[in-house]
Amino acid sequence: MGLSIRVFTLNCGNGSLGETAADKIVQQFEETNADLFILNCQEVNFDKALSELANRKRNAVVLAGPPMVTHTKLSTQLHHNTGMMTIIIHKRDLQVAVANNQPARRAANRFGGSGYNKGGALTRIVASREGESFTIDDINAHLDAFSDATRAQDWANIHRLQKYPVSDWEGLCAAMPDLSCSGFDANTRNKFSSSEMQAYLGAWENPIDWDMQSLVLAPLGNVRESQASTYKSHQPGILEVADPKRPNRTRGGMVDLVAYTDVGAAKKQLQSRDSVLVKTSAISVPPQENESRDHAVIGSDEIIITKKTKFDRVREAIACSLVEAAPQLAAHLLSDDFEKNKANKTYLLEVYKRYLGPEGLLQKHLQLHAERLRILEQSQHENPEAEEQFKQQLFLGSQPWFIIDKDESLEQNADYHHSVFMLLNLHSQCLAEAASKEERESLQLIVEKALAMPKNLPLTEQQKWIKQTNQLFSINKLLYSYDRHLRQETEKNLLTTPEQPNILLKIKVDMMTSLKERLKADKNPEEMLSEIDTELDNEVKSILTLHRHDDFLTHFYHKLRKLITGTDLSYGGFFVAETTKILKEEATPGVAPNSD
Repeated sequence: MGLSIRVFTLNCGNGSLGETAADKIVQQFEETNADLFILNCQEVNFDKALSELANRKRNAVVLAGPPMVTHTKLSTQLHHNTGMMTIIIHKRDLQVAVANNQPARRAANRFGGSGYNKGGALTRIVASREGESFTIDDINAHLDAFSDATRAQDWANIHRLQKYPVSDWEGLCAAMPDLSCSGFDANTRNKFSSSEMQAYLGAWENPIDWDMQSLVLAPLGNVRESQASTYKSHQPGILEVADPKRPNRTRGGMVDLVAYTDVGAAKKQLQSRDSVLVKTSAISVPPQENESRDHAVIGSDEIIITKKTKFDRVREAIACSLVEAAPQLAAHLLSDDFEKNKANKTYLLEVYKRYLGPEGLLQKHLQLHAERLRILEQSQHENPEAEEQFKQQLFLGSQPWFIIDKDESLEQNADYHHSVFMLLNLHSQCLAEAASKEERESLQLIVEKALAMPKNLPLTEQQKWIKQTNQLFSINKLLYSYDRHLRQETEKNLLTTPEQPNILLKIKVDMMTSLKERLKADKNPEEMLSEIDTELDNEVKSILTLHRHDDFLTHFYHKLRKLITGTDLSYGGFFVAETTKILKEEATPGVAPNSD
């Protein structure tokens, strides 16, 4: 029999839906003969919205999901009547219940800033008629408006809501709904394309841009619908006017979207990577001058869901989630050769656990992407000129996150993808701590060579490769820290005694320069560690350990320091001791892939 559904998103400006929107929605419900409308409302006054719909309903039932209270304006601080709410309008012959509601806020403390007001909620809706039951997972969300990194963190938090911990086939079947859908305010305003601030680009027209990758590669529904302008779209020029609160952004853009899973669309998307990322929405109600709602209402095309076998429901849901991030894997799951059998049920379970579970690779990459955007934002504040080059170092470009090698098993592919994630994660941690552009560039060279890790390496060798790369990262940090000290001392020496340059200081600087070149060699991690170990022989170690000053006060200072700290090592001595310790570490496997 099936169900006819439409999904909406409405940011109401902390007021009601508005007379125009309420009339339009109820009229659409009656004229289209739909079974179910799902209204994802953000910044809505709960009582006013429900009252507007209740006064207009005829042959329909209005059901309110649990509210997620937010306080985004001064006028909303002293009450709990505004926030996010999913409202369901359905026919009277349809039994509808909210089976579960799970919120996700960026911050749990209301007074800790905007984090309490941003995030979203997953509502599991169960609709039944004449003995036939359907489950719908709907996400209602509102992302950060000012920071790309924080917006990506919100997306990661919300994305996790629709991922369930499963351990067996029946658990997977119970977790997968008949339909996943969403309505959200993404706050994805248009971007100016140049420093002249003249031409502008729609954020969703540039899906490979660093700020959009997570929203595109990990969708809340592989079909998206919206309009080119959804925020104050009734105001002329809103798409071109610079936003004073958001650098390099206009005030308007494609801010509000709905999304839903559709296997037919997924197959077309897999056939052509140039398919439209966001369709023009079937329904759009612009804001009105005399109403609080300042965003357009966006409503989807008709979505028809029918009852499918457990096997088809599971494989289609998983494939729709992986269309962008792992297109080859999604295509394999949807192929005619992927038939229902015990082996393929196990395969689907493993795909879900390794790639889509709460701790799966897709979720890990979403978190990593948010962290990398945060590193980029910090770098922009420090050195705006280096921004473009740094972006190239941080982000992988336009390719999917998970490229599948057809000659390898699922386990081998997933192990490799986990190893790549570990390398990138270690790289991010080191980039966040790097104290100079030169140090970051050296880290980039190391990770580029590390990412050339052969895909067919046994798992234990991959883990060894990761451990050795981490050793190189640690040596890189020590080396550049000591090198900065030496160069500072050289400058001091030139200022105080320009006619008597310190020979030992120059020798040490030259030794550091030589070691830095070793880190740039086109070698694998094991070879690079071996070459560094060879270069750092006993003679070099003894020279680096020497104190440059040999007077009474210096000796007294070092004895006093040893008495207090337990060591009288010079900067060079510390570098030698720590580097030697790292080089002596056995590259035993230290990171196991996540298969749960």
